Amino acid sequence: MQANETTQTEKRRTRRYPAVELCAYVLRRKAMLISLWDEVQVIDYSHLGMAFEADSELLDKKSLTLSIELKMEVGDIKVDRVNGRIRHTRNLGGLYRYAVEFEKGQDPNLMPQLVRLESLLTRSQNLADRIQKQSQA
Repeated sequence: MQANETTQTEKRRTRRYPAVELCAYVLRRKAMLISLWDEVQVIDYSHLGMAFEADSELLDKKSLTLSIELKMEVGDIKVDRVNGRIRHTRNLGGLYRYAVEFEKGQDPNLMPQLVRLESLLTRSQNLADRIQKQSQA
């Protein structure tokens, strides 16, 4: 795909970064004393939303609750609950891919946490790119 072709088809407002160390869980069902979470495979992430793949279809869900955890050597950073709206769904055979936009107007402390996750992922990706360039030289 050409560079100008990418920008024409891209609908996201901000760039998303590969999320190699990011774990996410979707709240499947909340009972009186227990919440059941399903782990999903994160594809990409930005502070405005994320894409992920799941083994099962999220039937009749237009909105959902996610838990996000960035695992690092120095410690983990966790966002316990963030609400989102499903903006796009694609069936990939045995997997389902979802694009989710985080809902605005949640806890005012939530946005700085989401931005911090993006910042750490960006720094990690930039470091990996520099290491790769140095190893090729």
